Amino acid sequence: MTDISAAPFVADLKPYIDVLVEAVVGAVITLAAAKLNQWTNIKISDSQIARLKGAAATEAGVMVANAEDNLAKQSVTVNSPAVAAAAARIASVLPDTMEAVGATPDSLKKFVVGEIGKLQSQAPPSPAADPKG
Repeated sequence: MTDISAAPFVADLKPYIDVLVEAVVGAVITLAAAKLNQWTNIKISDSQIARLKGAAATEAGVMVANAEDNLAKQSVTVNSPAVAAAAARIASVLPDTMEAVGATPDSLKKFVVGEIGKLQSQAPPSPAADPKG
């Protein structure tokens, strides 16, 4: 009796099998994620995050406009009472959006401070002091 080995045949098919397995696993993971999303009805949208960031930009713009020096020489941190108030205003206007994306009051504070930083970086440099007085 002759013994026929399948090893060469399997070795020849291995690259094709690997590609097929990767495709099947990727499809199963994608389908599982879609079903989980459908089952839990959780939808995080870029537009919802953009709404929060837009509200933070508006609050930052108001803060800069109301400051005498446009906050140009001030260091604004997340611990600032004005930043906390701005974050609270956003939270009161967009509570559903915050909940949908999992935003916290601290993340809103960071959005506001980031937008203030953007405005500060865009501000023209202050004129140099005149040495003659």
